[in-house]
Amino acid sequence: MLPASYQTAPMAAARDVGTATWSLHDTQANPARSASRAAVIRSVPESSRSHGWLRAGICCTPGRPRPKRSTRPPIAGDPRTAQKHAGVPERRRGGYKRAAMGAHEHHAKARRVVVCAVLTVSDTRTAETDTNGTCIQALLEQAGHRVASYGILPDDPTRVRAHVEEMLREPEVDAIILNGGTGLAPRDRTYEAIVDLLEKRLDGFGELFRMLSYEHVGAAAMLSRAAAGIARGKVIAALPGATSAVELAMTKLLIPELGHIVQLLRG
Repeated sequence: MLPASYQTAPMAAARDVGTATWSLHDTQANPARSASRAAVIRSVPESSRSHGWLRAGICCTPGRPRPKRSTRPPIAGDPRTAQKHAGVPERRRGGYKRAAMGAHEHHAKARRVVVCAVLTVSDTRTAETDTNGTCIQALLEQAGHRVASYGILPDDPTRVRAHVEEMLREPEVDAIILNGGTGLAPRDRTYEAIVDLLEKRLDGFGELFRMLSYEHVGAAAMLSRAAAGIARGKVIAALPGATSAVELAMTKLLIPELGHIVQLLRG
């Protein structure tokens, strides 16, 4: 006997298998014919059964063509269809892999030594207690870059701006990294000291830093005015005064992209 799903298949047309002809509705009505059909089905190769052709009421025998694939248009709303029309490469075609390789190639070409000037803006820190300056220098050197200048200045925007302009005149300096003075306190004026010098602002730096900070400090992340930009062909970045924030900005943002930014500025 055929399984119940085959016995109740709604097919009225007869199917030919070798010399046997029957209708699937006759299974229960004629047990003798059912036994004959079962014998015919057993004679079909197992590979033919595994494709589900018997389930559709079609039994392919040698010399009989297989059913054609459906040529119906794609179903509306199918995510694969939408992805194709949107121009998004399919994963099975290696599109994502090629995009990732392109990003790695860019960074491989950007592996150059960046000469940096480091400045800590603080009224209280000294060379012995400046953990921020020490952290920035160590991370830069660990990444293969070079620190050409390091200093500490009080929260005085006039002096901070004068020092930054001096570093901008140094031909060997590629980047100027400041820390401290980016908050909302009355003495936090680092942002005001550098903002007018920026010819191009890297708004994404501050946006990404606050996004990353939100995971650690919550809504207080919006109080930071960390910023970065380009002035006279050099990178300027102003980081917060907290050591944990300095380490976050350096490891997640500046170190991964510093060489790439300088490469773009050099053409």
